Amino acid sequence: MPLTAEDLIKKLQLEVHPQGSYFRQTFRDEDVIATEKEGCQRNISTCIYVLHTRDRPITKFLRLHTNAIHFFHHGSPLSFICIDEEGNLEKHILGNDIANGQQPQLLVRAGLWKAMYLEEGVGDDDYCLMSETVAPGFDFRDMDPGKADIIKNQFPQLWEDIKQYCIH
Repeated sequence: MPLTAEDLIKKLQLEVHPQGSYFRQTFRDEDVIATEKEGCQRNISTCIYVLHTRDRPITKFLRLHTNAIHFFHHGSPLSFICIDEEGNLEKHILGNDIANGQQPQLLVRAGLWKAMYLEEGVGDDDYCLMSETVAPGFDFRDMDPGKADIIKNQFPQLWEDIKQYCIH
């Protein structure tokens, strides 16, 4: 019998993510490195599971100050919206249908705004399970939440298309 989203939440011990979806940190390197970021030292890398479900299909916009690599594991494809400082919007799809343009691995560079979502009616499963690795390791001081007023002021030309992915 195939696993459901609820099975994955229980078996992987996932928690509600503050930006949407579910997650659990699976690795935090004990070794640290010096950086020029606030607080200076960071763990070398971190990794999390992320699960988007039909009841929590969106991760709202956020901007990391570090590179993040996303790895598709199972389920329906996951759409990413990425916006650079100049307002250039790109859409990527994390999934295993490579022949149709999906990517099993996706790099989102530091400084890009990103939002993720399950598209209605796309894929056979009611979830997408992926992992995200961040290096240097994730620290909340290195994340900017995508609050609606900030995103609207920075990208007024995109507002109507992206407002549902902002924190209101």
